[in-house]
Amino acid sequence: MELTAQDKLLCSRVEDFIKLAQERYQSKCTFFLDERQQALCIKTAKVNHFNNYSLSGGYPNAQRRVFGVFDEFTCDDERDYGICPITCTFADFRKLTHRDFLGTLMSLGIKRECVGDILVEEGKAVIFVTASVEAHVLASLTKVGNMGIKIQRGIVGELPQAYTLVPVKGTVSSMRLDCLVAMLTGLSREKSTRIIEAGQVFLNYMENDNQSAAVAEKDVLTIRGYGKFIVESVNGVTKKGRYSVTCNKFV
Repeated sequence: MELTAQDKLLCSRVEDFIKLAQERYQSKCTFFLDERQQALCIKTAKVNHFNNYSLSGGYPNAQRRVFGVFDEFTCDDERDYGICPITCTFADFRKLTHRDFLGTLMSLGIKRECVGDILVEEGKAVIFVTASVEAHVLASLTKVGNMGIKIQRGIVGELPQAYTLVPVKGTVSSMRLDCLVAMLTGLSREKSTRIIEAGQVFLNYMENDNQSAAVAEKDVLTIRGYGKFIVESVNGVTKKGRYSVTCNKFV
């Protein structure tokens, strides 16, 4: 897959961060990244034989995360990613959505890269933002749509659930990409091959047009129009010589 100009800029920035960490003992973090961008950062670190990096979204299993590059003297518990959670509460008789909150933040002039995950439930939302915009959000976010909200710094109470995982079970003739796509979509192998070749399938967040690419446990498959799945387990081989597979769909 050919990298875009933005991809190349991100990789170059990570390489600069690595040099700063190695030569000047400085730690640096990116803005919030989507999962594809995170994969690019990890690949760049590995190409440069650099291992002192990690990702954080402000809570376990976050989807949008910051990529941090740290010097050799910074311990894990000392790593500062510059992530600030903000809790919003509102009347629960009207349901507000992720889109409502994101649209309001954009209308305040906040760039998408400064906003991480937005977790929403009835009457409550927790927004993760970069430290650079925290004060602006706290001062300016008073309404979402025409709904008045109360806003507090930090995480208040329990976090709203980010997503649920729905198990999808089936069998495949081999652990090839086209076989898994066919199982997860219900399409024929021929049609699965077409959508793979059309660039509509992502393996571990990177576009993959190789129908015979190997898929393993814990790999993530994203299929446009069908959703995102993680290969939870390969449960052995059936009497007919097919692999029994359990995947989880993100919903």
